[in-house]
Amino acid sequence: MKRIIYSLMAMLLVFTGSLQAQTTKAIPEDPTVPHFVKLEVNDPEGGTFTGTADVAGFGTIDIAQGVSTDLPNATIVKVIAKPNEGWKIDRITEQLSGQEELDLGKNDIETGYESSFELTDNRTLKAYFIQIGSYSVKYDLENLKVTPEITSVKEGEPLTVTLVPNETYFLLPDHIRVTMGDPNNVLSDEVYDAETGKITIPNVTGNIEITAEAVDNRYYTVTYSEAVNFHYENKLGDELPETVSAGDPLEVLLIPEDGYVIFPDMVEVTMGGTELDVEDVYLFSEEMGIIGTITIEEVTGDVEISVEAYKVTLDNVLDDSGLDGIIIEEVPMIVLYDPLPLNLLVEEEGYHLPETIRVEKNDVLQTEGVDYTYDAETGKLVINRLDGFITIYAQAEPDEPKPDPDPEDPDDPTPTPDPEDPDDPDVPTATADISGDVVKVWAANGVLHIHTPQPATVRVVSFSGALFRLMDVPGGDVQFTLPDNLYIVTVGDEVKKIKVR
Repeated sequence: MKRIIYSLMAMLLVFTGSLQAQTTKAIPEDPTVPHFVKLEVNDPEGGTFTGTADVAGFGTIDIAQGVSTDLPNATIVKVIAKPNEGWKIDRITEQLSGQEELDLGKNDIETGYESSFELTDNRTLKAYFIQIGSYSVKYDLENLKVTPEITSVKEGEPLTVTLVPNETYFLLPDHIRVTMGDPNNVLSDEVYDAETGKITIPNVTGNIEITAEAVDNRYYTVTYSEAVNFHYENKLGDELPETVSAGDPLEVLLIPEDGYVIFPDMVEVTMGGTELDVEDVYLFSEEMGIIGTITIEEVTGDVEISVEAYKVTLDNVLDDSGLDGIIIEEVPMIVLYDPLPLNLLVEEEGYHLPETIRVEKNDVLQTEGVDYTYDAETGKLVINRLDGFITIYAQAEPDEPKPDPDPEDPDDPTPTPDPEDPDDPDVPTATADISGDVVKVWAANGVLHIHTPQPATVRVVSFSGALFRLMDVPGGDVQFTLPDNLYIVTVGDEVKKIKVR
C-alpha cells in the first residue's frame, strides 16, 4: 500500500508543471475536506483573472481562469485580476457554497487587483471588466434571467435588455426597480415595458442597477362562508371570484340586508392558512353606509372568508348591565350612524333618575353635550351618533323623605320612644332586628348613606380605582361625606354604583 501511495505522489510531482489544464487538483492534507476555487471574468476581452496556491510538498499550483481547482482546506490562495489596455475593473465579487454573489467593494480599478485569502469553503470569484469611459450594469434577479446579460455600456450609448421570468413565474411592475447613477434616481416607470419585459435606456449616463423579482404564476382559490342575511359582491368585476392569480388584488363587498350589520369582529379572513388582522383587510366605511369591504392588495395563498351578519337590535349595540334600578323604554328601529334616542325610567316608586350618568362607546368615556345629551327630568337620553357599542352606567336615587308637618299629631304612626326605658321596643339600636329589610345605598348633599339589615363590610372605591373607605358596620344606618365623584359601593355581597355631588 505504501508503495502505491509513493508512486502516486511521484507521478503528481512529475506533472506539477502541467496542472494548468481544465481542472487542476492537489492532494489535500485531509482528503475528506477539500475545497475548490474558481476564477471567472464577465468579458474575456477585458482582462485576465488568475491565481496561485502553495501546497505543502507539491510547490506552487497555478489556478487557471474559468476552471475549478481543488485544494486542501486552509490553503492560502493568491489571486490577480489584470485589465487589458483601455479597460478597467468595475468590481470583484465572491460566492460561497449555497450563497448569493457578494460584491467585495473593489470598484473602478485601472491598474489591477491582487488579494490573498485562506480557502475554507468552496469559493467562486469573478472579475467584472468594463471599458474606460463606460458604466457598469448590475443585476439582482429572483426567479428570472436577463437577456442579453450586458454588464457595461459606454457613456451616451443605449441599453436594451429583456427580463425573462422562469417557467411558471411572471413579472409584476411594482417588483421591478431600475436606477442610474444616484441610487435614488429610479427610472422603472419610464424604461420598463410590461408587455414585452424590455428595459430600454436610450442614453446611459451612470452606473445602472436592475432589481427584479418574478412571482409564482399560479391561481389561488377563494372560499366564502354561506351568506346569511347579507350577500357578497366583487368590487373589481361582475362575478364573485373563486380563483385569483398570484400577486393580484382581491376586493369583496359585504352588503347586509335591511336591519342587519357586519362589524369587524364578525369577519375572519385567512390567506395561506394564516389568519389576517381584520383591521388591515376589512373596512367598515360610513361613506358606503352599512357596506363593508374586504381588501387584499396582493394574494399570495388560498383565501378563506368567514362572515356573520347580526340583526341590528338594542341588545346587539347596547349594554345596560350598568343600570341599577333603571330600565330603558322600548325604542324605535336602530339605524347605524344616526342618533340613538333612549328613554330611561326608574323601576320603583320612591326613586328618581340621577342628575348625571356615565356613557361609554367602545369602552371610551363619552362627553355630555358633545357625544350625548341627557335630561334627568324627562329621562331622555340621545346618543348623537351610533357607530359603536354603547354602555350606560346609572343608578336610581331615593327620593328625599317629606318632613312631618305635625310631629305631635296623634295620628302619626311613628311612636315616641322613652329614652329612660332601655327595654322600650320602640328605641332604635344598632342591634335592632331588621332582618326583613334590604341593603340600600344613596347619596344626598355630598353624604353617602348606607342602610344594611345585618353587620357587613363596607368598601367604597371610585370609578378610577381609588379606595376611599373600608370599614365594618353593624346592622343599621351609617353615613359619611365623600368628594363629588362616581363610586362603586360594596356592602357585604351587594354592589352599588353611586354618584356623590
